[in-house]
Amino acid sequence: MRLWSLGVTVTTARRSAVRFPFVLVSAAVAAVAGVLFVGHSTNDLYPRILFSATLGIPLFIALTTWAERQAGTARPHLIVGIAGTIALAGAFLAWPYWSDPVRMLRYLQLALVCHLLVAFLPFVGRDEPNGFWQYNRILFLRFLTAVLYAGTLFVGIALALLALDRLFGVHVQGEAYGRLWMIIAFVFHPWFFVGGIPEDLDALEGRRDYPYGLRVFTQYVLLPLVALYVVILTAYLVKVIGTASWPSGWIGYLVSCVSVLGILAWLLVRPLEDLGEHRWVQAYTRWFYLAIVPSLAMLWLAIGKRIAQYGVTEPRYFLTILSLWVAGIAVYFTVRRSRNIKLIPASLCVVAIVTFLGPWGAFRVSERSQVHRLRTLFTRNEILRDGQVTPASREPTLQERQAMSDVLRYLIETHGTGAIDPWFGDSLARIDTIAHSTRPSNAATARTDVILASLGIVSLPPSRGGSGYVTYSYGPFRPAIPLAGYDYALTLSVRPDTVVLSDGLRITVPGDSGAISVVRGDSVLASLPLATVFAEAAKRPPRPADRRARGAAGEPLAVSAEGPGASLRLYVWWLNGRNLANEIQLTGITGELLVRVK
Repeated sequence: MRLWSLGVTVTTARRSAVRFPFVLVSAAVAAVAGVLFVGHSTNDLYPRILFSATLGIPLFIALTTWAERQAGTARPHLIVGIAGTIALAGAFLAWPYWSDPVRMLRYLQLALVCHLLVAFLPFVGRDEPNGFWQYNRILFLRFLTAVLYAGTLFVGIALALLALDRLFGVHVQGEAYGRLWMIIAFVFHPWFFVGGIPEDLDALEGRRDYPYGLRVFTQYVLLPLVALYVVILTAYLVKVIGTASWPSGWIGYLVSCVSVLGILAWLLVRPLEDLGEHRWVQAYTRWFYLAIVPSLAMLWLAIGKRIAQYGVTEPRYFLTILSLWVAGIAVYFTVRRSRNIKLIPASLCVVAIVTFLGPWGAFRVSERSQVHRLRTLFTRNEILRDGQVTPASREPTLQERQAMSDVLRYLIETHGTGAIDPWFGDSLARIDTIAHSTRPSNAATARTDVILASLGIVSLPPSRGGSGYVTYSYGPFRPAIPLAGYDYALTLSVRPDTVVLSDGLRITVPGDSGAISVVRGDSVLASLPLATVFAEAAKRPPRPADRRARGAAGEPLAVSAEGPGASLRLYVWWLNGRNLANEIQLTGITGELLVRVK
């Protein structure tokens, strides 16, 4: 039996290699690049090859299956290899012109396009709704099975290597586990997966089988989860309407996930709709799209508000496009009651391609939006005049400084300064002398600091989504501070706290809007508002991103306060929190607090 099973395995593997040679070549190239990348992560060539080769796996699957149906034979055509290689070469050559954030997003877009092509390309121009569903059902289950087998194989071999290391003293480098995963993920998994792709796609239209396990998973796991989250979103919508408040920006990701999972569940149960014993499927397919519309409207309100406040960025762009696509699909299948489920992957593939290219694409639209936002900020503060920047004639508000810092940092890290170079004439090259560090985010922060400093503006650290974060750090070397004239010296902890001194005195450090106070009984002897501390911290230059440039420069931040019964002086070494329009939120503070009781 073992010899027979081994023979079947070898025969299947050989047939897969003959049928999908370009897929397995791409997988082998990806595995080699991945193995070389582990332990050599600073070499940009390996991720560049990995980027192109991994796209080739689904791309060549789609092209091969399409060519088979066109020619009526399982033998791939040379045109498949030529077309796919040209597409992958274009991606390989474009890689150096994209920044790190753009690379990841563009890779996800292209990967989405290639995987969607696998789903519908072999059925283009063919009216085979059941064959299309059966084909994708087989691919879906085969992919999950391949993941299970690959994961089990990796864990088993990794444990064996660990046993050799711990029990027999055979030294196994840490990189060996990463390289093992690269081989299994890019050799075993694709090879096993393509071995289960049906060869006779014409015969799938006549199949009516529906796996029992898939129905149980969809009916008792996936659909209840979708229903639960739809109820949560509807209840939240009622809360938003009842309290007359704007929906949270986080709601966009939840609506998107529910929409995608709901559509997936809808596709999985679609063949059961015509069976009388599964009337619940008819109810689901009829009401799901109607139930998701109110949540989409709430999502548009949240996205619209944040775009109006902070402009368009790539995540907001994609979230908007995805919601519009879901709304279009909902209207189409609600009004038409169509059975053409092939429209779902095909239309999403077209959307991904359209948003990838051209001036209407995600990256150009986001760049133009943020440049417009920075232009508005500079013009309002009389920094940009007649298309040229000049040092600020007045100090921008804290919110304006935060916005300038965030926008400029985003442009530098994601798109470069090409769109704003004309504002500086030929001076930007002399101003922006910060060398690119290993981490692009650190380089973007340092370059933002020097560019805004040339305009007389002290930049602020990242605001984490435009929410007014303020961070101050003095440096690793803390100077001695004078204690003359004070009765107590108290080292503040990182967290907001209350400290009891002698004579019934208490020091309170609140976590939200309020003040650091000296209290005796019910009487406040002196208080130092957190708003004052935050305002002074925001005026200080940010700590340099380059560790070699860090140090105690100038005098530390010191803030004093006088009260009817005491005097306070606070030396701040580190501070982090959020400064909103009507609220202060202190995350943490480290410093020395001097107290004198009158």
